[in-house]
Amino acid sequence: MVSSVLSELRAYTPLVELGLSVGVLVGLGALIVAALARWAGHSKPLWIVYAAHLGTGLLVHIFNLVPSPDAALYDDLARRQLDYWSGVSLFEPTFTDGKEGWMLLLAVVYWLLTPDIVLGVTLNCIVATATAAVLMQITQRLGWEGAARAAAYLTLLPGLLLWSVLPLRESFVWLFTALAAWAAAGLLQPARRVRAALVLVVAIGCGLFFRGSVIAILVAGLGVGVFLARQRASKFAVALCVALLVGMAGPGLSVIERTGVTSSLDQVNRSRSSLSTAASGFEVERYQGLGSVTSTLPSTLPRVVVGPYPQELINLGMLVWVDWAAWLLLLVLASRGARRAPGRGRWLLASPAAALAFALAATSGNYGTMIRLREQVGVLLVPLAAAGLTYAKRSKVNPLPTTGAEAAVQAIHQPKVSLPSRPALRPDDRAGHIATLHPVRLDGLEER
Repeated sequence: MVSSVLSELRAYTPLVELGLSVGVLVGLGALIVAALARWAGHSKPLWIVYAAHLGTGLLVHIFNLVPSPDAALYDDLARRQLDYWSGVSLFEPTFTDGKEGWMLLLAVVYWLLTPDIVLGVTLNCIVATATAAVLMQITQRLGWEGAARAAAYLTLLPGLLLWSVLPLRESFVWLFTALAAWAAAGLLQPARRVRAALVLVVAIGCGLFFRGSVIAILVAGLGVGVFLARQRASKFAVALCVALLVGMAGPGLSVIERTGVTSSLDQVNRSRSSLSTAASGFEVERYQGLGSVTSTLPSTLPRVVVGPYPQELINLGMLVWVDWAAWLLLLVLASRGARRAPGRGRWLLASPAAALAFALAATSGNYGTMIRLREQVGVLLVPLAAAGLTYAKRSKVNPLPTTGAEAAVQAIHQPKVSLPSRPALRPDDRAGHIATLHPVRLDGLEER
């Protein structure tokens, strides 16, 4: 009798251990969210975001609503790494450069708690909430304080919510993307440049271990964004960037081709061809050189920006329909925010978002991967979309002067508030006016 009871208890031991591990991680996440709430200045939105991500993540994992082969691969690699650390296996798994960060971090969590992929889901929920806090801070740093709450709630859009709770690299990549944008916004303010530069270096360095190629493109886009946000003649700056792009499409491409950079085009062609064979794949053209990459952008870029096309949605699942509708909503709100948000901070977000969209258009081969990677562009658009929800009309005041001269010019053009002048008093009214301002008790004065 006793032995049978003990055997039954042993059968439930792994489940109890897993429950305790999840509880510890959820409790740690609660402490982190509390600290983030104090930092962001808003508590309720972050707790709602944390609860929504936890509920969605556990629901999707328990019922296997969104099967992910990549998640199974990451889990297997993390377990093999754990076996190597513990001496069970003599062979260390190999990781692709620029993608090893998530597997190693997952292996560390397995080593500290218990090896189960649900811990990866819980960890990503915490990181997604941290991303929401950083996006709130971006709106405040760019002078859009009223849009902070909206930025947190926009992270609950179906695409951002779903891909961030799956045990994939996306959640950490988005966090480092948001941190890099937040630090770049600090570079526009002289008093914060040193600390912002340190945060930017850390965010980029960590991001290189999760999705290195995308982080490199992000850095280039942020550099252009900082340049555009600091220039007073925005039309000239935009024209200069367009001229550089056109120049690259012409004689500049031949110079780059001689440097051997085009050797990576073979890898891009193989990747796109492999991706196109998936159920959600679309027809791709083989690149012959960098010039062919540029020439195909008129057909590939619209697919990333507004795709899937209506005629292609028929062959895709309901999940893609929901994600597509949410993406279009985010895009409309972001374009509205780009027109109405005060200041020049819109360039800081729009430039890296455009760079990532161009890169995604050149490398995509199926909608499944494209939609998942497109959400990184959505992370950069969230502050703009929040501004589009908040501001009813375009503001002409720059809330973020980047130089002392610009601050002085802004102060000169600020409307001066004048107090109403007090009417002059006649000599015989002054005594009564003084008595009114300084009342004196005169009880019993006549009797004396």
